[in-house]
Amino acid sequence: MFVRLIQIPVFLAAAGIAQAGNYLTENPNETFADLYARLGIVLTEKIVRDPQVWSLLEQLNREQCDQRSITDLGLLLDKRGYRREAAESLYNFVRTCGAPISALRRSINLFLVLRIIPKQSRLRTISFEEPPLITTLITFAG
Repeated sequence: MFVRLIQIPVFLAAAGIAQAGNYLTENPNETFADLYARLGIVLTEKIVRDPQVWSLLEQLNREQCDQRSITDLGLLLDKRGYRREAAESLYNFVRTCGAPISALRRSINLFLVLRIIPKQSRLRTISFEEPPLITTLITFAG
């Protein structure tokens, strides 16, 4: 009986290690090709191999309009120095999913910090019910 109790935790631990090893063994360009296309970014292997980034990318791969995951990914990319990728991914996420408004504001702020106007600078075509955001969009779009 004692042997069985030890075998179960060892098996569960081994399964967890095998699953956690995906971010080290899988090719991120293949795994996240569709997601990269949706977000309009390509991340370097160095940042993708970060377990936190990999986990958020996996979440967005499963749930295409997961607002919490895109917000967390944007913040993490910004903190790690990938501001352009954070801005592009947030902006394109909002264009695709229509929310969250906070992600659009964050992407605009990042674009302004970088002094970049997005390639698809059709911010005027995005309309929301919040008047302060519309003012911001019109100002940003010129």
